[in-house]
Amino acid sequence: MGRITAISSQRRNPNRYSIFIDGEFVLGIDKRTVEDMDLRVGKLVDEKDLKKITSQEELNKAQAYALMLLGYRERSLREIKIRMRQKGYEEKLVEKVVKYLKDRNLINDKRFTQLWAESRIKKGYGRWRIQSELEQKGVNREITDEILKDLYSGIDEVQVALDLVEKKRWVSKEPPRLTERVSNLLRRRGFSFEVISNVVEKIHKT
Repeated sequence: MGRITAISSQRRNPNRYSIFIDGEFVLGIDKRTVEDMDLRVGKLVDEKDLKKITSQEELNKAQAYALMLLGYRERSLREIKIRMRQKGYEEKLVEKVVKYLKDRNLINDKRFTQLWAESRIKKGYGRWRIQSELEQKGVNREITDEILKDLYSGIDEVQVALDLVEKKRWVSKEPPRLTERVSNLLRRRGFSFEVISNVVEKIHKT
C-alpha cells in the first residue's frame, strides 16, 4: 500500500504523466488513464490497483491506435483486427477494442463496403475486382452482394469501363492490337467478359 504523492506532466509530452508513490517514480501513463482511474495526489493504491492502472493504460493505447487507423480512412472489422495483431496486441485486448469501436459505431462493415465500392467505381474498377477486394478485407459475402446489387442498379458498368479506356487515349491502326490492350486493361480492373465484349464492340464502331 502506498500513497500518490505527485502526478506531473512530462516535459516532452504534456499528455503523458509521471506517477510518484511515496516520493518515488512508479510509472508513466496517458492523461486519459489518469482520468479514467480517478488518480489524484493523496490517493492510496496497492499492487492490485497498479495492475488495474497498467491494464487501463494498455487498453487506452490500443484504442488510440485503432482510432488513428480509422483517422486515415474507414476500415473493415477484419482490417482493424489484423493491424492490431500485427502491432502485437493480445487477442483479448483486440476484442475489447473492437467492442469499444462497435458500441460507438466507429466500425461498420456495411458503411465500409458502401464507401469502398463507391470509391473504386469512381476510379474505374469493375464489379469482380471490387467484390474480390472486399472479400480479402473480410466483409461478409451477404453484405457485399447487397451493397453491390444496390449500387449497380444505378450504374452502367459498360460506361464505367468505356470512360476508363477513353482516358488512355489509345490510337491504333491495328484493331486486333487495340482489342488486346483494351481487354487486358479491363480484365486487370476486374470487369466481366460480357462488359469487356460490349466495350470492345463499341470501340470498333466509333
